[in-house]
Amino acid sequence: MEVCSKIATLTDTRNRLELPIETLNHIVFPQGQHYVDLLVTDSSGQPWTFSCCKRREGYPKPCLRTGWLVFVRSKDVRIGDRIILRRLDGGEFKIEVKRRTNFMLFGENVWVDVVVA
Repeated sequence: MEVCSKIATLTDTRNRLELPIETLNHIVFPQGQHYVDLLVTDSSGQPWTFSCCKRREGYPKPCLRTGWLVFVRSKDVRIGDRIILRRLDGGEFKIEVKRRTNFMLFGENVWVDVVVA
């Protein structure tokens, strides 16, 4: 089940991954806590641990912080890449990063999404 799909912004590539509020429907926070560690597997099967936190007061917008920038640098995530977070049937999370790229095919410019992470 797709939890989040978004286009990476400057903030996402330099600070933290800001997630839509609807993402909170798929992440369980311990009682009274504003953060939880998520074990996430990328498309190559490599595990990553991201600290997911939400604001304590007001609008509880979630984001991935600790571990996120290591992932960004390792996978060369760029502004404009599509980041897709899925929750599998067993409750595990999977992350995929796709980059839109183009090439010439029989004289025509063709655009495709290529998985980069």
